[in-house]
Amino acid sequence: MAQRRSNQSTQPSGDPVLLVPVAQINDEIDERLGGAEELLGRDVETFDALTVAERDFATWDEVNQELLRRRFSNSEVAIKYETPHITMGGRGTVFQELESLHRRIGGQIRKLDSGLPPV
Repeated sequence: MAQRRSNQSTQPSGDPVLLVPVAQINDEIDERLGGAEELLGRDVETFDALTVAERDFATWDEVNQELLRRRFSNSEVAIKYETPHITMGGRGTVFQELESLHRRIGGQIRKLDSGLPPV
């Protein structure tokens, strides 16, 4: 039987152990992936709409990371999932920035969908 972790450390210690049934984590991930599809399907034509989409992506991403942190015995899976925060110079056009956002969302979808350790 899986043990509850007593330490919420951000440092990995040993191999991560799933703390919930596989079906539960699969359902939760499917639900999170549905949120990504909603983000990707948004009609974004202005910088204001882009700002809202970026903020919503950040929230979606943070919730995913916290889900992974709580569902495994250590934070290794959540750390591997983390989004690198890269900031470059000025902004491009709305279209360029939207493409960049879609690439970041796609990267996190791939990690969330296939980056879990075998259970």
